[in-house]
Amino acid sequence: MSYKSKLSGGYVSVGPFLEAEKAVSEFIENLYFIILMNESMKERNQIQKIYDEAVRENDREAEGTAKRQLQAADNMLSLALSSIKYDEASEV
Repeated sequence: MSYKSKLSGGYVSVGPFLEAEKAVSEFIENLYFIILMNESMKERNQIQKIYDEAVRENDREAEGTAKRQLQAADNMLSLALSSIKYDEASEV
């Protein structure tokens, strides 16, 4: 499999700089994924608070809406987590 340089626009194609660029690119992708997951979890927690408040106040309409939003958020998080590809070489 050939690697197309993402950071240098394809100028680095061999040598130690290519390996460093691959590592930096992978690090950036992982960091971005973590940021997205963090934001998704914050949003899910906000929906959970709305749901809990609706249950306390016995507001069935708000409870149903929040419950559907929680299910959607949980499904999206599950999908995102299942899409993680583990590099067999880095597993301990």
